Amino acid sequence: MPQLVDDHESLADLRDAVVGELVDVDSLAARAAAVAADQGAPLTRQTYAGVYRAFCVFVGPDAGVDAFTGERVRAYRDELERAGRSPATIAKHLSALRTLAAALGTDGVRNVRGAKVARGEPRALSAEQYARLLRMPDLRTTAGKRDLALLHLLGTAGLRRAEASALLVADVDEHPRAEDARLRRAITGSTPWWVTVRRGKRGRRRRVPLEQAVLDALTSWVRARPTCAHDELLVSLPRTGQPSRPLSVRDITRIVTRHAAAAGLPENRRSPHVYADPSVMPRSARCRCSGRLGLRRSRHIHRSSRNLRSASGGR
Repeated sequence: MPQLVDDHESLADLRDAVVGELVDVDSLAARAAAVAADQGAPLTRQTYAGVYRAFCVFVGPDAGVDAFTGERVRAYRDELERAGRSPATIAKHLSALRTLAAALGTDGVRNVRGAKVARGEPRALSAEQYARLLRMPDLRTTAGKRDLALLHLLGTAGLRRAEASALLVADVDEHPRAEDARLRRAITGSTPWWVTVRRGKRGRRRRVPLEQAVLDALTSWVRARPTCAHDELLVSLPRTGQPSRPLSVRDITRIVTRHAAAAGLPENRRSPHVYADPSVMPRSARCRCSGRLGLRRSRHIHRSSRNLRSASGGR
C-alpha cells in the first residue's frame, strides 16, 4: 500500500510533479493540478493541491483519469483512517476529491463519506465578552483605530480573516437603497454603506451592509491610515521607518489574540472567530454572518476611497 504524504504540500510541489520536458496533460496528476489552481481562494488552492498530491501518490504518479473512481477514493479514505487521520482531516480530503470528481465528470465519488465530524465546543463570544473585546484597542493611537476596525469587520460584519486581509479601501462604499423588500427588512438598522467581499470562501463574492458602529470605526481608521503603495484597507504600522504592507492572516490572528488576552477572555475564546452569540445578534447581523445576502440583486458601483474618508459620523 503506497504511503500517504503530508497533505500540507504546496501547489508548487504538485506542479513540479507534473511539469517537465514530457508532460501527459491527460494524466490524473495534471488534471488535478489544473483543478486545484482553478480554485478561487489562495488557501483553498493550497489545500486542494496537497490533497490531490497525496491521492496521486496513493494511486500512482503515472495514473490516468480512469484511475479516479469511487472505489479508489473509498480505499484512500480507508487508508487515511488507518493512518490515524482525524475525521475533520478526512472530511477535508473527501470534499476536495468531490470537487475534482465534479470537474472530471466522475461518478461514484459523491457517495463516499467519512466518519461524522464531532462538533467541538462553540467558539462564539457572548454579547458581554464581545463588548469587552471591542474596548481593548487604544483609540488614541493609530494602531488602536486600525485594530477596532478589524475587530468590527470580523465580529460585527462577519468577515473571515482571509477576507479582511484582502479587503481594499475601495471595497467599502455607499450604495442606493436595495430594491428587494425582503432584503430591506433583513438589514433594517444598517447604514447605506456596504463592504464588498470579492474573494470569499470558494471564490464567492458577496456584499455586507454595515452598522453605524462598524462605519464609524472604519471611517476613523481610514482617516488615520498612513499613505502607502498598497490599496488594501488594513496595513501594518512599522516603527522602523519601513513602508507599510497589507496585514496577513497571521498578522490578524496575532492582533485578535492579543486583544482577547487583554480582555481576559478564556483561552478557548481567543480565536479570530470572534462572532457574537447569534441569539443576541440583530436579525441583520445574523443574515450577514450566514452569507445569505446575495450580490445578484444590485450592481456594485465603484467609487473613490474619498467617499469613505468624507463619511459623516452621524450618517
